[in-house]
Formats: sequence, structure tokens, C-alpha cells
Amino acid sequence: MKCLTCKKEIIYKLYANNKKYCSLSCRNKAYQPRVTARQLARYDRRASEPDPNKIQCFICKKWYRKVGSHIKERHDMTCRQYREYFDLEVKRGLLTESERKPLRDNVFSNGTVKNLKKGKRFWFVKGDKKAENIKEAI
Repeated sequence: MKCLTCKKEIIYKLYANNKKYCSLSCRNKAYQPRVTARQLARYDRRASEPDPNKIQCFICKKWYRKVGSHIKERHDMTCRQYREYFDLEVKRGLLTESERKPLRDNVFSNGTVKNLKKGKRFWFVKGDKKAENIKEAI
């Protein structure tokens, strides 16, 4: 039998002889679609207008507040691949300033910034031999 979502052959196990999906992620996609076609059409209409409070996607030339989630959803790329392909700064987020501010405030209000300070000894330093060895291993 084939998966109803991705059409891959389902590998049966002893405990499940009536499976319809090959994995939990396929089942979730079937039961909980992320956005409907109507919502996508509405987003596309709104995104075609240039806006100073939005960032432009370099692939489709449309404007979004959170380009990262758009890239993942529409272009099937990770944010890292997108940044490397267009020579963008890898550590910089793909968010507008209005979207970035609440996230930044949240880091300070819930104490996450303390974790960042504790981990300072593990940060990579440019030109560090340890960082170069890790890159070679990858």
C-alpha cells in the first residue's frame, strides 16, 4: 500500500497493519495543512506591493515581513541555503525590524541572554584553529 500524502510504499510493522501514511509528518500534513489555497492567493496579492516595512524575496521579487518562513514554505529552501546563494550575512535574520524587536525583547525578558553569556567560551573566533578543523570535518 502507498502513503496517501507522499505516495511512497508503506513498510508495515507488526503493530500497524492498517496504516495510511508512511510517517507521522505525512499524517500531520494530511490532517493539518499549513495554509489553504485561498490564503495563499491573499498573501500573494498583498506581497506584490512594495512596502518599506517589508523585505523583498530575491527569488520571486515579492515583499514579506518574514522572508525566512516564505522561503521555506514556497521555495523549498532553508534560510541558510538562501543566504549562501545570494551572498547574505549568514548570522543575520531575514526579518524586518518591527518583527525583530519583540523577539529581541523576549530574549532579555525571559533570561535567555544569560545562557548566551554562559556559552561565550564555546563561541567561534575568526581564524581560530578549532573552527577550521570543524569545517574540514563537515
